[in-house]
Parts: sequence; structure tokens; C-alpha cells
Amino acid sequence: GIDATGTGSYITTLSLTGSKVIWWIPNHPLAYRASLNYSIPSVVSVKGFNAYGGGYGTSGTVKPGNSIAFDTSLEYSLFQKWVLALDLVYQYESKSTFEGTNGISSTGETADVGSPSNDNLSLAPAIEYNPSSNIGFVAGVWFSVTGRNSSSFASTVLTFYYYW
Repeated sequence: GIDATGTGSYITTLSLTGSKVIWWIPNHPLAYRASLNYSIPSVVSVKGFNAYGGGYGTSGTVKPGNSIAFDTSLEYSLFQKWVLALDLVYQYESKSTFEGTNGISSTGETADVGSPSNDNLSLAPAIEYNPSSNIGFVAGVWFSVTGRNSSSFASTVLTFYYYW
């Protein structure tokens, strides 16, 4: 294993986003947002151990998989300053492919480079407090519900924002 983050690739993303506020109960608006994103990563040159796998003597190029993500959220205003929020995120990524010399892993076997297709569905419930019209705090959790060839995760989310 290596301590790696990111993909080492430039990524072009096309997005379509929309939102709507519904006043179904006076003084308690329901806000709905949806975003559809399609990402196309560039080819990456790799050597040795890297974020895509590899090992001693690995050398070649990786074509990361394209991905599609759908994020939808609901926000319900309990009171003027308190809001309940829920995000639902689904992401799918096609397999990444490798051309070149695989190299040798730390156990002496042929190193794996690239990855199979994967997907993940996650939820992020939260509560928001807005002491004024331009300041707010959000606290919640974000966790995976299910996925294929992806890691399960859970984390806390704490946000402060200020608009001017």
C-alpha cells in the first residue's frame, strides 16, 4: 500500500444541476436539488507503486474509467433558523485499463494495475442552523449504504459558511 490520494489525472466533468423550492406548508419550505455529473479522466503515465496498483518495475499508462454521479438532496425548514437535510449520492465508474509492464508486487507476484468497474450509494443526513441570513452551520454524517468493488465508509461532516 501507498499513501495516495486523487487520481493523478486531469478530469473533464459535464454537469446538469437544478433546484426547486416548494412552499407546501407556509413558513416551512422544502428545497429539492439534483445534480447529474459525467466525468472523463485523461490517460495517466505510471511508474512503480501508484494509486492504480503497480509494483517494482511497473511502467506504462492507465486509462481511468469514466464516471457518472447522481446527487439529490432535500432540505426541510423546521423553523426559520433550523433545517433538516438529506443527501443521496450514487456514483458509478467504469473499469480502468493498463498498458505496459505490470512489474512485481511486494510478495513477488505479478502486480495488478487498474481496477474493475465499481459503484457506491451513500446517504448524508444533517441538521443546519442559520443564526442570520448570511451565516450557517451544518452537522451530520455521511456513510455508504451499498456498493460493488468499493470501500464502505462513514464520516462526520461539520461545516461553517458565510455569504457576503
